Amino acid sequence: MANRRMFSLDIVDSDSFLSMPSTTQNLYFHLGMRADDDGVIDNPNAIKRVVGATDDDLRILIAKKFVIPFEENGLIIIKHWLIHNTIRKDRYVASKYQEQVQMLNLDENGAYTLLPSESVGELPQVATQTKEKKQLEGARKTRYEAMKDSELPYSFTYKIRQAFNGKECPICHCKMSMSNDRTMPTIQHNIPISLGGKHELTNISIICRSCNTSIQNRQITDKLNNDEVVKVWECIGNGNQR
Repeated sequence: MANRRMFSLDIVDSDSFLSMPSTTQNLYFHLGMRADDDGVIDNPNAIKRVVGATDDDLRILIAKKFVIPFEENGLIIIKHWLIHNTIRKDRYVASKYQEQVQMLNLDENGAYTLLPSESVGELPQVATQTKEKKQLEGARKTRYEAMKDSELPYSFTYKIRQAFNGKECPICHCKMSMSNDRTMPTIQHNIPISLGGKHELTNISIICRSCNTSIQNRQITDKLNNDEVVKVWECIGNGNQR
């Protein structure tokens, strides 16, 4: 396991983070320093006691979604782990808690989210449920591995989406807005990862969420606004840093 940890200012400089009590912030940093290479902590209560934090500090981190708890076994995971940290492949050691890691998805910012529980009542047969679950797990794993193999920093998704706030969607021509769920800027892989596309700068456009939802995962698009994405990323930096 790597001995060095990083913290992104995109997260720890946010109003949501800075509005928390200093003891809560301190606990977050200590948890982050002791997480494994996938962001999992298996002794949060011990760390809490050592640093003088309280139960309320941990509850605040959970309530404000800076950590994700696995209540059945006491594990927690740092939600923005992949935004904070870059670990070289030759130094990366997979978490021994892969069952919990496989329960996670990556959102549009590259942050962990828990997959929603499948509802048996919505599926007519158990076989259908199992098939869809396997398809979902396969797509999630493929996306996760593509992001880990990419030369783009994990903060890329967050930064590029913010940069396209207020710009025009290249498909429906609406004004994209981070404050509107339907018109929110999202990553579109012009060659989908499921078809062998890479999470790399030359394969990415930014389109609104509504259009992203309507485009099937197996549909190849043209370049859309990729040229603009490349230019914007060159301006906001970190394009060649992991």
